Amino acid sequence: MSKVRKSVIVAALRDRGLSERADWVDRAMPDEIDVHRNASLFDMLGIEPDLLGIESLDQTEPETRPTGDAG
Repeated sequence: MSKVRKSVIVAALRDRGLSERADWVDRAMPDEIDVHRNASLFDMLGIEPDLLGIESLDQTEPETRPTGDAG
């Protein structure tokens, strides 16, 4: 199941000059939006999730480890 961060959608809408829609998404939607479950939302907003270059949030991000000698 793929999810997208709300901030990505808000930014995409603002880039297109759709500030009112961006404000609505920011107020009404959770921080992570399920792409498949909310397909009609993406259609209404004119956003194709595949074109946003998003990755599934189900995957964990790699840990950052300090470089150098640990000893």
